[in-house]
Amino acid sequence: MFYRKSCEENDDVFNAVDGAIDELLEVGYREEADLLTDAMPDIENERGKRPDPEPLLNLLQPIKSAGLEYFQSGNKNSHSYDLCTSFSKELAYVRRALLEDREYIGTRNAFNRLLAAYEQLSQYMYERFHQLGGVPYNYHGHDSRN
Repeated sequence: MFYRKSCEENDDVFNAVDGAIDELLEVGYREEADLLTDAMPDIENERGKRPDPEPLLNLLQPIKSAGLEYFQSGNKNSHSYDLCTSFSKELAYVRRALLEDREYIGTRNAFNRLLAAYEQLSQYMYERFHQLGGVPYNYHGHDSRN
């Protein structure tokens, strides 16, 4: 880490190592020169080109402003509202990461957080509201109350 930092901050260190590599190649020490070349840090001041975030932003609509709503259950043992709000916040966080054009790691972490919130919500809904056959716990066979 110290070597990389000194190469990035000071061109003299980078030039000295580069000169040593050239001399090793001239003398015929190809393997040693390759080892030093591999050890040199890649110094790029330019950031790689990013893909356009618009298709993802169009797909990941914010929950409240898209007209989607979640309702608090009257059941005191229900955690669906908390999980829905958590999912909504993580979705907003992903959208913000895309809009701010964050680095790869920050964007990946935002998507991982969204995926974890979705998995929690999905697992809770599946365990809580489905039996074998996929009907709710309180389903009594009434198709319509009309």
